[in-house]
Amino acid sequence: MNEYWIKYWKKHGENAQGMDKHSQVLRTLNKKPISEEQWQFTLGEIDKHFEIRPGDKVLDLCCGNGLISKHLADKGAYVRAVDVSEGLLEGLTAYDRIEPEIADIRNLDYGPDSYDHVLIYAGIQYFTLAESFLLFEKLFHWLKPNGTVFIGDIPDLDKQFDFYNNAERRAVYFQNLLSGTDVVGTWFIDEWLLNAAKHFEFSNAEILPQTEGLLNANYRFDLKLTK
Repeated sequence: MNEYWIKYWKKHGENAQGMDKHSQVLRTLNKKPISEEQWQFTLGEIDKHFEIRPGDKVLDLCCGNGLISKHLADKGAYVRAVDVSEGLLEGLTAYDRIEPEIADIRNLDYGPDSYDHVLIYAGIQYFTLAESFLLFEKLFHWLKPNGTVFIGDIPDLDKQFDFYNNAERRAVYFQNLLSGTDVVGTWFIDEWLLNAAKHFEFSNAEILPQTEGLLNANYRFDLKLTK
């Protein structure tokens, strides 16, 4: 699964230059990009749980074209924006408070206490369970004391068939099941995430149901971790 998504996003990034900013990162409904109003609502929901102060150092993983990175930088944060797609990161080079980094996140290695906060929004599904477990260990290591992690838009295994909600979608799901290329990626159980956080001794882990009105609220949830 992981290598599939690495290749997918590298190729997609190469072909995404002429697309609108939301289609570039597949933030669409019925193949149409979400509206600016809905995007501002999404940013507002992120802000409720991911509190950034001017001067904070933030790591934005699976940042895509950096739309959220820009929002955080506008709030005064210094952001390292990491993605595997060089094409998607190209538009971030002009921002003083954003440092883009092209990298396979599985291979990242930062020092201890490097960041005040880490964000992974609509990206955790591109990791296997084993990779997610190892990522939790790295997140704890990279965070400063009392630092936070916000993992947003996590596919909920208990609601998998709220997404595959008609015969055509279910047929695609079962066909892709045979090749190991689910169109969403990895689906998670909230208890698994909570226990992984407990294993690495995060002081707090909170499952956050998504607010109605978010693009994927019918089958996704969020998670906030505190070191």
